[in-house]
Parts: sequence; C-alpha cells; structure tokens
Amino acid sequence: MKEFLQKLDVKKIGYIVAAAAVLSVLIAGVRGIITVQNIGVLTYNVQEQHVGPVEATGVFSHGFLCVGEDTIALHIDGVIEDTTVGNLVYEIIDSEGNIALSGEENIQNVRHDVYGGVWLEVQGKGLVQGVRYILTLDFSDVENMQVYVGQNHMCIRQFYNFTHKTLYTCIIIAIIAMAIVWLVMVYKKGYGPVMYLVTTLVVGIFVIFAMPAVSRDDEYRHFLRGYMDVAKIQPVFEKVTGGESGLIGTQPNGENMVDVPYEINEIRLLGYEDNFNGYGYVQEQNQFFNIDKLIAELKAEPLDTTHRVAATGVALKGNGSYLPQIMVMKVASALGVRAILFHHVARFGQLLVCILMELLAMKLAPKMKEMIWLLAFIPNAFLLKASCNPDGFMISIMILLASIFVWMKDNKVDVISLKAIPAWMLYLVLIYFVFIMKVPYMIIAVGMFLYLGKDNVAKAWNWIKNHKKATVGIGVGIVVAGLAVVTALKDTLLLVLYFFLPINYMEYIAGHPLEIAKLFVGKWIEMFINLYSGMKGENLLPYPILVVAILLMLKKQQPIIKRVWFAFLFGLMVMVIVLVGYTLTPPDYGQIWGIGYRYLLPFMVVGTLCLPAGNEKTEKIAVQIMPLAIFVTMTVTLITWFVRWSV
Repeated sequence: MKEFLQKLDVKKIGYIVAAAAVLSVLIAGVRGIITVQNIGVLTYNVQEQHVGPVEATGVFSHGFLCVGEDTIALHIDGVIEDTTVGNLVYEIIDSEGNIALSGEENIQNVRHDVYGGVWLEVQGKGLVQGVRYILTLDFSDVENMQVYVGQNHMCIRQFYNFTHKTLYTCIIIAIIAMAIVWLVMVYKKGYGPVMYLVTTLVVGIFVIFAMPAVSRDDEYRHFLRGYMDVAKIQPVFEKVTGGESGLIGTQPNGENMVDVPYEINEIRLLGYEDNFNGYGYVQEQNQFFNIDKLIAELKAEPLDTTHRVAATGVALKGNGSYLPQIMVMKVASALGVRAILFHHVARFGQLLVCILMELLAMKLAPKMKEMIWLLAFIPNAFLLKASCNPDGFMISIMILLASIFVWMKDNKVDVISLKAIPAWMLYLVLIYFVFIMKVPYMIIAVGMFLYLGKDNVAKAWNWIKNHKKATVGIGVGIVVAGLAVVTALKDTLLLVLYFFLPINYMEYIAGHPLEIAKLFVGKWIEMFINLYSGMKGENLLPYPILVVAILLMLKKQQPIIKRVWFAFLFGLMVMVIVLVGYTLTPPDYGQIWGIGYRYLLPFMVVGTLCLPAGNEKTEKIAVQIMPLAIFVTMTVTLITWFVRWSV
C-alpha cells in the first residue's frame, strides 16, 4: 500500500477528478434543462382521505383555490355511463360573487373518455391564480350518474400548464455558474470557516425552499411540535373511528390531535397530483414541489378556519429538540410572517444552529475541518439539517461532541484541569440534547472518552475514586435533571425502558440466536447501502467524495486494534438502535418500524476520530481534489433533486 501511494501522481489524479467533475455537472445540467423543457400539463387535486360514489342528484357546490397560472380544465371525479342522460348546469363564482363561468351542457358532451367524470374547459375563461372560486353543479336534470365525494366535498382536479420553464432553466444555469465561482474562490481562499458559513447558508437557503415542504421522514409531525409551542396550541386526545382508525399511529385508545390554522394544514398539501387531506402518515409527506400552489397560497387571503391533524409521537415531547426552530419561528411570528412560510422559517432555524455548531467544531479541532466539510455535503445529511426533522440537529451535535475530544487530545489538556472545565460544560449541554432526543446515541457520546487514550481515562477514573462525594453529587444532579426531563417527556421514558428488555425478548433471543444475528448483520448492511445509494443523485454519478474520505482516513500510524475498536463501537451502536426499534409488545423480529439509514448519519462522525489526514502523500491528494469532490456533489445533487422534486 505504501509503495502504491508513493507512486501516485497528484496532478494526474487531480486532472482525472476534474474531468469527471466537469462531465458529471454538464450531464446533470443538460438532462435537467431537457427535463424542465419537457414539462407539460400538471394537475392538482385535494381529496379527502375516504371518498365514495354518491348518486348525482340535485346541486353540488364546493370551493377551490385556483392553483395554475394557465388553468386548462377542471375535472370532477365521477362515473358517466353510456346510459347517463340529461343536461348539466354549472357555474363558477369568485370570492366577490362575480360569475367567472356558467353554462349548460349535455352530460355526454362534458364526459372525459380517459379520466371519466365531468371535464369543464376553462382555459382562457378568466380564472386567476390565487383567487378562490365556488364551483356549483346542478344535476337535477341528469339521470344515472355518480359523483365521488369525501367529507361532503367533490373531488375537483385542476389541470394547468407549467409556465416556469424559463425560470427553472435559469435556476439550473445559475446553480452551475455559482458552483464554478465557488470552486475558484475555494482554491484561492481555502475551505475555512468563513467559506463554510457562506457556502452552507447559500446552499441551505436554496434547499429550504426548493425541497418539497414536509418531505423528510416525520417532518410534519416534528414541525407541528415546534409550532405548537410558538402558537400555544394544546393537543386533544381523541378516539379516531371509522375509516381513519388505524391510520395515524400506535395508540389503541386514541391519538393526540391538534387544531391548526388553514395555512398550517396547507403546508402538507404543497405537492401536486393527488393530495389526501386526512390523518394518515401518507398525508404528511409531499413528494414534489408545486411552485404554483405556493404562489397561489401567497396571493390568496388566508382562510379563518382550522383543521385537525395528527401529532402522533411528538405532542407530549418537550421542546428541547425543537429550540432552534422555535426561536426563529417566534421571531417570524413577531414580524408578521405568513403561516404558510412558517415551515420554511423553522427549517432555516435548525440549519442556522447546525452551521454555527459546525463552525465552532472547526475552531476547536482544525484537523477535523476537511471531514466536517465532507460530512456537511453528504446530501442526505444536508437535507436533514435543512429540514424540521431533529435528526439533522443530532448530526451537528455529534460533530461538535467529537471536536471537544479532538481539542482536548491535540492540546494535551488535562481532563481534570481548570482548562478542561469549559469543554466539560459544553459536553454536558450537548449530551442533554442527545439524551432527550435519542437515548441510544448516548453510547457514542460516552464512548468518545476512549479517544482520549488510556492515560486520560485512567486519570479521570482515579479522580472519581478519590472524590466520591463530589462524583455522587454531580451524578445525583444529572439524574435529577434527567428525571425532570423524563417526567416532561413521556416518550423518552419509554425509550429508557428499552434498556431493560422484557422476558419474551430474552427468551426469543436465546432460542433464535442465528436468526437474530442474521437480522442484525443484514439490517446493518442494508442501512449502510441505503445511506450511500441515497447519495447518487439519480445515479448520475458515483461520488468522488468517498475517495476523498478514504484518503483522509488513511493514517500513517493507525494501530489495527484501534480500527477494530471503532468498527466494533459503530456496530454496537447500530445494534442498540435496532433493539430500540422494537416495541415493548410481543416481538416481531421480521419487521423493524422506524429504522432507516438516516440513523447512521450521526455515527459517521465516529470516523472523524480516526483523523487527522493520512500520510503526506494522501493528505496532499485529498486536499487538492476535495474541493472538486464537494463541487460535483453539491452541483449535481442540487440540479437532479431540484428537477426531480419539481416534475
């Protein structure tokens, strides 16, 4: 290996990576522009969770917000048979009572051959984006027809032309241009804290608005918890019956619900295609970004109505995990920001705090600088930090935790000296957040002590033995604080109980060791593969960021036992998370709910403890090609995801 590394030509490697980077960015840009230019007709439909056919008799009336700038048609879901006869009378009235469109047509003339139901041509009829209309259909003269209705609302789907092709093309070109400028600047100025601040803020603000609202896992529920604190909303525990039962959570006797303003409910309806306005988990995630819907909502006057939504799993949690979001939302509330934008404001709050924590980590441990840059631009990690999911907050907490130990070791700080007190105070603050957010992560928070080396660990242990009363006092204080948190956070108490496995768990594990081993190993591998497969930006590019990370971690003198220890620690933490994924009911070891590759992201910080960079050869290579790696990762990801989110 050493001979191979010594033969490497730094310039040749740089040229190869540069060529690959330019080619990848060009391919992504061209494909993105072609895709945008091919966008044609989009649809938007807000539909209740449970919709059923009813006989089309009498008058049906329902309001809708005009979403598209160039609306083509309104489609009313229904069934028109060959035997359906009669004339349909229709009328569209705006919010001021003016008639925008009215008429009478034979029911067979407004029948759509592909979609079925009623098709009303409205292009060029004066419908205005952002205006609320009421559509009235009179079926008094119609026989043998059904209309699909949910919660007394007709299913009205809007068809409209995508009118933002030029804007989107300019955005793609701007992404590439700004990335090139960034690349030139970073080679001139280096990738220090100031450049990091500017880069992550610019990229982050773009992601906050381009990424579909509440598109990350559980993001809407997490956003609700922060918003509840800002708006002083109390949850309502109720039994959900009928078709909604069983869709929203795990509580057999009912669920925690909250009544939110109209615009807060609309945040989860900012996608396009079919949107289901119900309680279920699928109703809490947008898969696409509908710029027309957001523009229409901002143009329209907000309705003075509320909607009841599920706050399963977060309603009773404390606000510690959401402090960054809450603080910025309170400022936005005082400034009179529209509620429809509160979700984006909350995202910015979390992102800003994450960036500041990582800047502090760079100051404490300069040799972690390169790895912090790499960790920041792993797409899945960046998306989490720019979301309302506190898992992104946890990533930055773990980075800052690691920097504390690197600072102490590099500066040869005595672990029991006065100089170490600020570091330990910061450490206690950080592990408080770790504890209230995800108890199993305490393993890595405590395990980092081992990075200080056996001499420092032994010294700390001796101090504990020689100051038993002080240790007990500190311990009692931590326990009391922990109990106070647990009392406030009932869900955290449940997590603590996982450390004491029920007897049926133990019996199953003892009786099925091979199955358990396969499950743990398989899940570990599966999550790790998903982590990196999620980095490929629609498979346009195998990111050179991984090559840079490997070069950085090739230490000149890295004892094998230390590598083995970190691998063991990493695997142990993942296994504990898997255990926590089980419920306290009789175990179902074939399925683990709530476990995804995003839980691995904070553990990647363990790799930073294997730094500094490798030998002189690998360090020189890594430092030169790292900006290229970040350039291509950032650019290709932004282009491909921006286009994918929008079409």
